[in-house]
Amino acid sequence: MHKLILRQTMQSHRTTKVRNRIQLAVAASVAFVVGVSFTMWQQSHLLDLSKQAIAHVHYEGGYALDAEENFSIQQVNAKLAQFGAEFSEDIGRVYYANFCDFENVRSLHMVVEGENGKVSVFIVPHDATYLAEGSSQDRRYNSQAVDLKRASIVVVQEAGTNNNKMKEQLKRKIQFSA
Repeated sequence: MHKLILRQTMQSHRTTKVRNRIQLAVAASVAFVVGVSFTMWQQSHLLDLSKQAIAHVHYEGGYALDAEENFSIQQVNAKLAQFGAEFSEDIGRVYYANFCDFENVRSLHMVVEGENGKVSVFIVPHDATYLAEGSSQDRRYNSQAVDLKRASIVVVQEAGTNNNKMKEQLKRKIQFSA
């Protein structure tokens, strides 16, 4: 009789143990799926700087691209100082340099002289709600964003032109304070 009770108790214990392991595995799987889904959903809702820059240039309707002002490197650096940055060397002719609202982030929009004409350049301080690097294009423009120490630089040029040279030049010449 005691052996029978012991055997039933042991069998009941094993069944409960197996059931607890299965429940724990199911709970862990559900938590994993929820975590991965949330991360993917959050990333799909991040602002893509390269796409936003093209949209910004289109929205302006040529206002900045048609500008013919001559900003000195000192004037540009005075604006960049608000972001803790400056250009260490001359970046060529600057036709336009002004602050803009880049999806609720105060940014610097410049139009500079490139090899094939005017180039729109955006200096966008870091923000957790956007993708800081990437590239995009439409029928008229292509853009490339590069993530730096405390901001991203986005270069927008006419479609078919290469952004790499301008991007690398700006990346090399911009410096951020500690």
